[in-house]
Amino acid sequence: MDTQQAPVRQPPLSLQVEQILIERIRSGHYPPDAQLPAEVDLAEEFNVSRATVRSALNTLATLGLIVRRHGAGTFVTSNRASPIL
Repeated sequence: MDTQQAPVRQPPLSLQVEQILIERIRSGHYPPDAQLPAEVDLAEEFNVSRATVRSALNTLATLGLIVRRHGAGTFVTSNRASPIL
């Protein structure tokens, strides 16, 4: 009988970043209409690639939590009707 357990897997990095950003939005750290830090700054803060941050931000945009404006930045939406929050 083998008593070894399968290793516990961490969620993907992009999901971890998503969860942190959702919590920051929910807590008011990033209030409605606030601009989020640039992708490169978030990548440095979380010690992940820009592609990982971009993936997380794309998901948040799909959920309606943020809006991405080309040349202007990424902003928290003022519509807080998302079921996640």
